Amino acid sequence: MLEAADRTDEAIAEYQVVANYYPGAEARVRYGAMLDKAEGKTVLTETLAGLKRAPKYVRRAQAEWIALAERTLKG
Repeated sequence: MLEAADRTDEAIAEYQVVANYYPGAEARVRYGAMLDKAEGKTVLTETLAGLKRAPKYVRRAQAEWIALAERTLKG
């Protein structure tokens, strides 16, 4: 994994691409968490807003990523 190998710029670029087609929230949350504070906040806020409109079963399935996004936004 690029992120674990401290290849941050490459990881950000890869997450940006994957976030556009990956069906779950993982790629978007990981991408948002790696960006600088302002950009990351935007990505995470948009991701959470979309998930809040999702059916309950989707929110349950994505609970890990919702929690990570919320923790990241809090600081």
